[in-house]
Parts: sequence; structure tokens; C-alpha cells
Amino acid sequence: MKTSNKHKAFTLVELLITLAIMAVIFVAVGTAFDAAFKSYDINHQVNKVNTSHRNIVHLLGSSLRTAWNDPAIQTINVTDEGKELSFTDSNGRVMVYRFDPESNCLMVSVDGSDESVVLDNISQNSSTPIFDLEYPPLASGFAAGTVSKVVINFSSSYDGMNKTIATSVIPRNIIYGK
Repeated sequence: MKTSNKHKAFTLVELLITLAIMAVIFVAVGTAFDAAFKSYDINHQVNKVNTSHRNIVHLLGSSLRTAWNDPAIQTINVTDEGKELSFTDSNGRVMVYRFDPESNCLMVSVDGSDESVVLDNISQNSSTPIFDLEYPPLASGFAAGTVSKVVINFSSSYDGMNKTIATSVIPRNIIYGK
């Protein structure tokens, strides 16, 4: 019986072609993973910004909804060309929200305490004030000067993402006309 010394094997050319194909596949998979991670990072940043805005609007809205709305003593005021909102909340605390155009921050002060940054990287939308008040018609039965709605409007930017936040809050604690 004769045995053959010929072994079947891959040639060098076949091995190089296989390595080139595998390299292309690995590069494609790596590129897909990189794109997925970048997309995740961007979505995470967007979600973080949205959550931050939602929390601030909720906090401000909740406080304003329960604010005392007595036109005789003007418990809800907007000053400084719409850059400052002050009101007395349901616990009797004086809340002051102020937009600082130098630092592009929304600041809050409670009962005259030092200001704290509530939201940063915000700006005023063109000629629209950040805070504005609306009043009901005089024939509505409410005392003159009663605030019917507080309008909040600003822009925010993080890492090149720009968002416009616009909402309005209706105070519930209305002092009715006599």
C-alpha cells in the first residue's frame, strides 16, 4: 500500500484573500458599533436636556398654579422687561425667578435668599419676553389686575442642540372681585 505525501491545504493566496475579507467584515462591524454608540450618546444628551427642561417647567408650573393671585397686593409680577417673575407661593414664600443675560442662566431666589442656578445655557427668544402675564377681560367678573395666565418662553442650547420652551400656567388661587 502506497501512501501519498500530498496534504490538502490552503495556498498563501487563499489565506490572504480570506484575511482581507475578514478585515472588511470587522471594519464594517466596528463602524456599525461606533455609529450605534455615537447615536446612543446623542440620544442620551437630548433626553437629559428634555428631562431637565421638563423638571424646571414642572417645578415652576406647580409653584405658579398654587401662587396667591391677589391683584390688590400684586402677588404675581413680571419686571425687568420680562426677565424676572416674582410671586408668593401657597406657603407664603416669595419666589423670584430671574433670567441673567450675562451668564445665560435662569436663577431662583426664595424669600430673599441667595440666587441659585435653576437652568443654564438659555436665551431669550428674539423680542419675546421670557416671562409675561395675561389678564382676563374686565367683564369676566375677576378683579382688575387678576392674572389669568403666566406665559414662559425661552430657548436653550446644549452641544449644538437648540430647543424652544414655551408654556403657560394658569394660577388657581384667584381672589375674586367684590
